Amino acid sequence: ETLRGEFDIRFDVYLRGYISEVARKELARYKGTRVLRQSDDFAEYISSLRRSDVNVYAYNQDPASVAYMGKGIPNKTCELLAAGRPILAYGPTTFAGLIYLEDHKAACVVNAPANLAQAIRKLKNSPSESQALIDNARELCRSKTRLVGGASPRSARQAPA
Repeated sequence: ETLRGEFDIRFDVYLRGYISEVARKELARYKGTRVLRQSDDFAEYISSLRRSDVNVYAYNQDPASVAYMGKGIPNKTCELLAAGRPILAYGPTTFAGLIYLEDHKAACVVNAPANLAQAIRKLKNSPSESQALIDNARELCRSKTRLVGGASPRSARQAPA
């Protein structure tokens, strides 16, 4: 909310199922925030990611989520890397997914709410830094996941071994 005077910021949150109604109620108090139904069509889903100025990658930080997510890299990681937009990743920096993104300089990683405004300013005010994140994410997709052709992990074909 503190950045609304500086930037025209809109948050579109794409969710499915029960959690979308919970989020709609929780986020209704924030101006410029919409909870939208995530399309079941994967191409439309990727298209929505590509229309974003920045894609936010946020982890729940309750004990059960920390125990479950701390050691793995979710599918969402590859989807966001392939979308071709800057990524703002938020959560404990001990999580494998955030370590992976930070080590490859493929996202602006933030571990505390107090640092979110500064990170958003950086992404909005420095197109060259945002582009570097995008370029690093593309290279990561090419070199580590060996994706070729398509725009998304689910639709791309694997390169020959």
